[in-house]
Amino acid sequence: MTDADRRKVLFNYWSLPSGLSFPYATVGAQNRSFQKHWLNEFTWLAYSNINNGAFCKWCVVFTPQTVSRSAKPPGSLVSGPHCNYEKAKEHYNNHQNCHCLKLCAAMFDNFVQTDADKSRDVRNALNSSRQKAVEENRNRLSRTIEGSQRRWYIFTERNRLQ
Repeated sequence: MTDADRRKVLFNYWSLPSGLSFPYATVGAQNRSFQKHWLNEFTWLAYSNINNGAFCKWCVVFTPQTVSRSAKPPGSLVSGPHCNYEKAKEHYNNHQNCHCLKLCAAMFDNFVQTDADKSRDVRNALNSSRQKAVEENRNRLSRTIEGSQRRWYIFTERNRLQ
């Protein structure tokens, strides 16, 4: 996923249309639905009106980079929508405290900082460091060539005079 794709998913994709009413799901004898105030309470939480469920937008974007092969596969909120709102707040609080979200939150913070200030991006720093090394090597090489040319000129002049 490119940085442009990450930016789109994190900041544009999850915007909800105004006046959206969340669909109800019947659990036992009660109707339950997603509560909009949860979006303010959990900054990582997003609602997909296409999938009619909640996702952790940070984990959706950054989990493939943080999950090891031996780890258990991501569940609802990451690999699919969370649609069971009976104990949703408890589920979201558990997710808030999980190790994977903490890693993804750190990656999100780093992404936001480097996206705002491109000079903080490691790839740009490495690239500028490489560019600086190339320029220094060229300067050394040109000084070496100039010195060799001078020595060659002196050598040929001495041989010509003899």
